Amino acid sequence: MSDSTYIISRNSDMYPARFEGLSNMPEELYVMGVLPDENAPAVAIVGARMCSRYGHNIAFTFGKKLAEHGVNADRKTLYQDIAELKKFGLDILTSQDGRNYYYFLGSRDFELAELKLLVDSVQSSKFISEHKSRELIRKIES
Repeated sequence: MSDSTYIISRNSDMYPARFEGLSNMPEELYVMGVLPDENAPAVAIVGARMCSRYGHNIAFTFGKKLAEHGVNADRKTLYQDIAELKKFGLDILTSQDGRNYYYFLGSRDFELAELKLLVDSVQSSKFISEHKSRELIRKIES
């Protein structure tokens, strides 16, 4: 299975035992190649719905620190991962700013205009407290 791409469901014997007992673990894992040894230290950097410059910089910093400790994540790996995500049907969009490229998930449950409308509605509501309004807006933004 070293060059193959496959899905491991949560009820599979191949699903990592280290995930048991953790909350909010995915029902399926999309795997390319071989999962690391269960006893070896492992890290995953998972992106948000839409990568901000801050998120990109933090991911870059983490990747750099991991590379300093022997964990390789080069451009080819990123391009292969993006190609695999597209192959599985995800809407991956690319944005370019000069020589920098940013990748993010294009399709969402709500479009940006719809989210802005929700935020405006919450902000202008007279029956929602300011504290509750801020809390709801944080949830909408995530």
